[in-house]
Amino acid sequence: MLTLNNPRALHTYVRGAIFLAKAKGEIIGSAALINENGGMYELAKMAVVPAWQGKGVSKLLMEKCLEKAQALGPGE
Repeated sequence: MLTLNNPRALHTYVRGAIFLAKAKGEIIGSAALINENGGMYELAKMAVVPAWQGKGVSKLLMEKCLEKAQALGPGE
């Protein structure tokens, strides 16, 4: 199983993406998109710091992941 210990491997070998949400100069949330083959994508490692939870950050991260998955398409 792929982990996010090596984010370059996630993008280079798996055609995925990592998104970071930033506010006031600090990272407040993250989400990763992993291609599971055949056009199926997995949302992984989504998190939002407690002070920003309930403020729409996860919705924005999810929207970015969906946009990226559509842009990448089915792949190999």
